Amino acid sequence: MKSVRDDAVAICPLPPSDSPLSCCETPLVPGRALRLLLLGVLLSAMGCAQGRMFTPHNLPAEWHARRTSNVKTVDLTRLASATVPNDEIAAGDVIEVAISAGLGTEATVDTYRIGPQGAIELQNIGQLEVGGLKLPVAESMIKTALVNREIYRNPNVVVTMKERKEIEVTVVGAVEKEGTFHMRSGSAGVLNAIAYAEGFAEDAGTVVEVRLPGGREIESPYDEPAVADSMGGSDHALVEHRVPVRTTGPRNLKIDLAS
Repeated sequence: MKSVRDDAVAICPLPPSDSPLSCCETPLVPGRALRLLLLGVLLSAMGCAQGRMFTPHNLPAEWHARRTSNVKTVDLTRLASATVPNDEIAAGDVIEVAISAGLGTEATVDTYRIGPQGAIELQNIGQLEVGGLKLPVAESMIKTALVNREIYRNPNVVVTMKERKEIEVTVVGAVEKEGTFHMRSGSAGVLNAIAYAEGFAEDAGTVVEVRLPGGREIESPYDEPAVADSMGGSDHALVEHRVPVRTTGPRNLKIDLAS
């Protein structure tokens, strides 16, 4: 019988099924060498496993999510966008500012259109950024500015929303109510437009096409001085800023709600 070292392992091929299991004359492989061999096999297996990692670009077709054909089963919340509250001042809105020295005194009333950056130009005060503020907050800001500049000691300020900037959105196709809707500027997202049209029709597909007409893009605000124009023969003035603009062409966007 051959002696076997403690750190060596005998490797034998499997004998035929009809022969007894016995060790062959294969040279002994040291245990350390075998451990290195097994480690190499293990690392190779791990490398193969890592090679089966997929990205969205090479994902096998059988693993793709099934496409949705019924738009009513699609989660539309991802189409939601930020909206402008009705009681909040936004660019393009027209507000009326009434200032008086106190109750019972005649007020000075002026009308302003909110600039692209949310600012107005008040006489004797200068530029104030009121965009994004609610009307009472804008009143407080104007009152504080008047007091700080020692124009009034305790003025009464009333800010009124005269005209909200709106845009026209036309919705046609597989919706319950086709038509043109007037929507608050800054709130005319796809989801709101679908809501105005009372939702999708039963036979609606999952692709929504959005057509954006050509418009004007503002280059840099407040490059030119404020210009006052009369409003319908009124004693009040509509104060606004004229800024350089450039024209953009129409664009078409397609949104697949099932993707």
